Amino acid sequence: YLDEPFNNEHSIEVQLPLIQMLKNNIKIVPILIGNVDYNKISTIIKEFWSNKSISFIISSEIISIFQM
Repeated sequence: YLDEPFNNEHSIEVQLPLIQMLKNNIKIVPILIGNVDYNKISTIIKEFWSNKSISFIISSEIISIFQM
């Protein structure tokens, strides 16, 4: 696990308390993705989507994308 990519990314800190409240024994794998082809991400999600023991929480920080 590398902490460095998450130094400037804090969304997990906001989402984690709610996720843990809903399911306290959950295992979480945070994945930080920068500028990437959405088709590649879609392919990865499709591979695991039918597994009912896996859930996805996908978020985007739109403010950083459209800074003025």
